[in-house]
Amino acid sequence: MIPLPPHRPGLRIGLFGGSFNPAHAGHRHATLLAMRRLHLDWAWWIGTPRNPLKDTSGLPSLEARV
Repeated sequence: MIPLPPHRPGLRIGLFGGSFNPAHAGHRHATLLAMRRLHLDWAWWIGTPRNPLKDTSGLPSLEARV
């Protein structure tokens, strides 16, 4: 199990899900934009094990993408 990043009551945390195959500058840009516009303290990326809208036959394991 992957431990959660630091958190405490009162923090504004955004969740960004995707396959992140691979994670790239566009993901980072979208994250920073959301953090700025929504006044988030943290943004947590959630890697999906499979995307039902994409061919996942060549998708590396979730552990490799994390």
